[in-house]
Amino acid sequence: MDMSSLKAQHRRWAQGSVQTALKLLPEILRSAQPLRVKIEACFHFGSWLTYPLCIVAALLILPQLMVSRTLLDVQPLHVWGGLISTCVVATTVVFHAAAQRRAGTLQWRFPLDVLVLMGVSVGLALNNSRAIWDALRGSPGFFHRTPKCSGRYVEARRG
Repeated sequence: MDMSSLKAQHRRWAQGSVQTALKLLPEILRSAQPLRVKIEACFHFGSWLTYPLCIVAALLILPQLMVSRTLLDVQPLHVWGGLISTCVVATTVVFHAAAQRRAGTLQWRFPLDVLVLMGVSVGLALNNSRAIWDALRGSPGFFHRTPKCSGRYVEARRG
């Protein structure tokens, strides 16, 4: 899979998930379902919102550091920022380690895999955020087919 295919696939997933959330989440929250089901639905549908939140955090980190160092001289802000960053990285590492262990693919190069995963995720943040914005605006967009490695689509392109 090349990068343009990955971006197209993630765009579809992000936009479709947010569109589905806009359609179903209000009904789920009003339903008689148990609270744990409602919370799970919010986390499931809201997982794509981490991408725009990462962009906001990246844009605000430099002004926050400048203000906290020059005006406030408050060290606890740095401690909290470091603690939150550590928790985010740790949860990502633990989640993917557990997934690879369960799949039987946990190997010595796991730390390198996590670094690549995080780099690709940062690279997809803008693409996915645009898809989320389009979904929130109600823009239908259009369907981009993702080329398959061994499917009809690739064979049709070759011929």
